[in-house]
Amino acid sequence: MQAIIEAFTARAGEPGLFAYWQEELQLRRRLREAGQGQEVTIGTEAEYNFLLRSLFFSHRDIFFAILYGNMADQSVLTLLLQSPPGVITGFLDYMTDYISEQHPPAPSLGFLIHIFKDDFQPQYGRLLQAMDAEQCAYLMMRTGNRDLRRMFKQQLERIKGTQPGSANNQPALERMDHQWPTIHGEKTELLAAAAAVLNSSRHPSPVQDGRRSRLEDLIEGAELLLRAGLLADGIGLLNQVILDRELERNGGNLAGDHPAHRQVLRLLDRAMPLYGLLVDPLDPRGWVLNNYRCLFPGFSPDPGSLLYLDLYSIVLAAIQGRRQYARYEIAQKAAQLAVLREDDHLPAALVRRGKTGTFDGLPKVMETLAAKMRLQPHETLTGLELLRYLQMQGGLALDKPTVTRMLEMYLQLFYWLPHTAFINGQLVRQLGPQVDDTLGAEAERIVAAQQQSPYCDAAAGVPGDDIAGQAETGLEKIVRLSRAMGVF
Repeated sequence: MQAIIEAFTARAGEPGLFAYWQEELQLRRRLREAGQGQEVTIGTEAEYNFLLRSLFFSHRDIFFAILYGNMADQSVLTLLLQSPPGVITGFLDYMTDYISEQHPPAPSLGFLIHIFKDDFQPQYGRLLQAMDAEQCAYLMMRTGNRDLRRMFKQQLERIKGTQPGSANNQPALERMDHQWPTIHGEKTELLAAAAAVLNSSRHPSPVQDGRRSRLEDLIEGAELLLRAGLLADGIGLLNQVILDRELERNGGNLAGDHPAHRQVLRLLDRAMPLYGLLVDPLDPRGWVLNNYRCLFPGFSPDPGSLLYLDLYSIVLAAIQGRRQYARYEIAQKAAQLAVLREDDHLPAALVRRGKTGTFDGLPKVMETLAAKMRLQPHETLTGLELLRYLQMQGGLALDKPTVTRMLEMYLQLFYWLPHTAFINGQLVRQLGPQVDDTLGAEAERIVAAQQQSPYCDAAAGVPGDDIAGQAETGLEKIVRLSRAMGVF
């Protein structure tokens, strides 16, 4: 079949319109007679239209099967979206039957979130009913469309309601629900999506073999683990990526010119500085450099991130009263950062403070810290701690709305990754009196749970499956699970 398409492409530029039409009719007949044999690659818009004319009206299942095999190609997906609505709805109906019968891996269905429109809700309603929980969870975490997310959630609820144990109003699946969504979404949904993509990497399908590599699955799985707060697991999986058998078979490595290099580096920039800050707060720079050198040869940390780690260690020691010249050290690091990050408002404000003695531009600094929370959480935490230190020293007056926003950001970080660096007694005692009672009480409950279930004793002598089971409240579960999450 591929040879027929190549023959069409070769004759497309020949002169003589009538002869060209005759030749195309012969090629169309040969295409229909060929059936669905080998995998077909759509290379151009002309080839797409040739397949559409040849197969859609008489052999549409073959046409849709070819389309599905090419959905990893953005140009082919764009051609489908530009097709008449009947082609798109027909393809969605085909995918409904295909998913029901073949159970393809969730990553191979990622294109479906880009096709969705309100006009296609009936087709998507049937499509989602054919999906299992892993497929739904995986796709739900990748769409920003509220209506489609709602449909995925409803389907997940239906699936849970039909599982064994759901009778008599008993939940089919016990999960650690809580009222505080994390900055990256619901943890259980992220973990379900990670399980789906990692399981797919272990059992590649024929479609996946041609369109999606094991490396891509492992990188995506690592990103989902990091978004769920499992930093140690995500970093460990990224280490496995650069040692993967697929690279060895191809005689390559993730050097700077490898397509996956940028993806891995982006995730390392997000995870390694924060993890270093948590496990070695007095020398996070040294920890990060050492682990890049040992675990990720060929990769280098962002210089700006390293300067933020320096700032954090200085501020942490200063808050604890162990840094006599902290003000001058902060000014020095801020000046270096201002050169590297010209659009970063925090170092610019610190440099101006060093010259004038006044910290100005606080609203823009707060906006910057909020914007960094998902992709550069260590810089957000460093900035918040800097503001808190300046307030302690009397160098910055923080009003109630600013302190409220700061505590909310600390809480968001904690619910994503429950570490005492984000919420602790000293922090709550300083900021708590300046916020509303409800928000202050929430932070105080966390501190109380930390004291009742100390991190160092949370899992002592307790089997892994029972770490959270012995907790009486959802908050205690979060605190106890912090050790299992690798953040102690």
